[in-house]
Amino acid sequence: MIIVLLLTRVTGAPRRALAIAGVAISFLLANGASTPALAQTVPDDRVTVGFTAGLGVPSTTFTQNVTFELYSETGSLTSVFSGSASPSFDGGGTVRLWRSVSVSVAGSYLKDAGTAQVSASLPNPFVFNQPRQINGTAPLTHSENVLHIDAAYWLQLSRQLSVTISGGVSHFHVNQDFVTDVNYSETFPYTTATFESADTVREHASATGFNVAGDAGWRVWGKLSVVGAVRYSRAHATFDALGAPIAVGGIHLGGGVRLAL
Repeated sequence: MIIVLLLTRVTGAPRRALAIAGVAISFLLANGASTPALAQTVPDDRVTVGFTAGLGVPSTTFTQNVTFELYSETGSLTSVFSGSASPSFDGGGTVRLWRSVSVSVAGSYLKDAGTAQVSASLPNPFVFNQPRQINGTAPLTHSENVLHIDAAYWLQLSRQLSVTISGGVSHFHVNQDFVTDVNYSETFPYTTATFESADTVREHASATGFNVAGDAGWRVWGKLSVVGAVRYSRAHATFDALGAPIAVGGIHLGGGVRLAL
């Protein structure tokens, strides 16, 4: 199952969340398939549209190094950023082509208002090769807009329960903030300095990768179902500030609604 595959790639709180999602979906599957006559039937519906909101855990983490000239010496700064769990949204539709074989198109959005750990080495204005060390934090924003185009397998396990498993191509448009400079204060005799803030710049990058997803929907009224969903996506985007690719994408766990048309 997709949940099991994802558990091999993550640790900590995201792993526990995926395990809970796996137990919930497994319970629904067992309950829905308990009627043999209805198990694994072709859906009557042709098209569904849905929306989920939940928690996204981005894969993005990087260390950025910058050098600069100060007092005729070379100074340096380092910033370290790791993605944190943030609200995420996923919505789209599925069209059944033949029996359970389907195609789905979805869009997802995540915005991580995170923090980078910043350290800098500042040359001394009077003493050569005696840098001052400063440390602080800087707010950095990471956001992703993603288009997923997937092949899907859509099963109707009972009158109430349907399950969709999908995978395919994901195209990312990513915004990422980077630290460009530090602001600090210093006073005579200039043996120390104090971190004040950091200057940042926002860069944009696009990348193409993949995703795998699964959801389970329970019909509650007419054509309307409540849904639990999980999606894992991955790509590598290159930003000028780093000059090397970094991972984007991650895990989306959500719940929402789905309407059959």
